Amino acid sequence: MAANGVTWKKPRSIVIILAWGVLNASLVMLAFLGGRLPLEWFDWLLLFFVAVFAGALLAEMKTIVLGAFEALLVSVGLTYLFMVLPVIVGNVEGYYFSNVVYSLSVTRVFWEFFPVPAFMCLLGGVVGGFVEDFIF
Repeated sequence: MAANGVTWKKPRSIVIILAWGVLNASLVMLAFLGGRLPLEWFDWLLLFFVAVFAGALLAEMKTIVLGAFEALLVSVGLTYLFMVLPVIVGNVEGYYFSNVVYSLSVTRVFWEFFPVPAFMCLLGGVVGGFVEDFIF
């Protein structure tokens, strides 16, 4: 505990949740760039193991469940940003085509994160919390 009564648990949880979201987004974008869309069982397994590791680090069920949804929001936002980045930077010409890219990106991000990957993240986080409780 610090001198002013602030503990390092909250910033630690924030960093873990942000890293969890970034790893989820990078795994989905890796599958997207590798041409493995929709996500396959191997990608779901990787998302599950990342969630187990994050859940073991977070260690409290309330933090894990809320953190899973926050990490999902971070990963959805980052994935959408990466998919529309060519339009934002200006590499895609034309008003109509840029609107198509925006709408297809929203659709693709929704397809890739819901429902199975979102469930895998939540389930993996809970399993990670149980692993942390029983082992450590």
